Amino acid sequence: PSAPPLRVARRAASSVAEGSHAMAPSAPAAPVGGSVGLALAATAASPSSSSSSSSSPSLAVLRTLVLGGVLGAGAALIWWRSRGRGRRRMFARTDRQRGAVRPRRRWARSEWWYVGRHSQLQPGPAGWKQLEFGADRMGLWGGAAVCRRDSDGKWVAFIRACPHAGIDLLAGDIEDLGEGPIINCPAHSYLFNASTGSCLWDASRGGPPTTPHLAVFEVWQHRLLGIWVLPKPLLEPHAKEAWDQAKADATQLAVTDIILDRKFPDFPK
Repeated sequence: PSAPPLRVARRAASSVAEGSHAMAPSAPAAPVGGSVGLALAATAASPSSSSSSSSSPSLAVLRTLVLGGVLGAGAALIWWRSRGRGRRRMFARTDRQRGAVRPRRRWARSEWWYVGRHSQLQPGPAGWKQLEFGADRMGLWGGAAVCRRDSDGKWVAFIRACPHAGIDLLAGDIEDLGEGPIINCPAHSYLFNASTGSCLWDASRGGPPTTPHLAVFEVWQHRLLGIWVLPKPLLEPHAKEAWDQAKADATQLAVTDIILDRKFPDFPK
């Protein structure tokens, strides 16, 4: 027998509702323990985030080290190249407060020459230490020498060939009478001011010396940067009216006496 219309409608509605529930996806299960489960999930995800955050500082340090190494290698290469070429030409600037001429930059094209290190100084004449230079690099005939006095640290540099006959001045003596170091030629006892190059005495009589002045250098030195020299301009010849022959003869005799007293201390005076 057919069911009443109201009952049939209710059954149809209930069957449609059951079918929709069966077709709908099931909801994910809630984590066990509620908030405890969420905390465990956050803890499990934290190592990856911490590793990513810790990797960024290490990467920055690595980049800094690489950049520093590249810059250091470039500076070392520039220094190595400058040792052989152009290092002896430096720009000179005058330090007025200290009264010294100092080298500054090698690429500015001037006449500063690098001659050596302090450790290369050898024993020289009369309490001086000497360093020879220029014979092969600078085209100086006979070479040149830079000398340092141990007692007060005085520096002088000059051409080794005597302007009179080309005798090596390093074979002579360097004395000081209180007005600056004086170079005594070993051949003819001609005298030259080691700082200015002026000829103080020669065999000429009745007028200023006919021997040319000696070529000398300005000296700048530093314990780390080494020893540098700068050629000084040659002096003009002595004016005849300003020449004092008696003073020149007295200077020559005084220097000769000092040399003889040092070399022959037991010789009776």
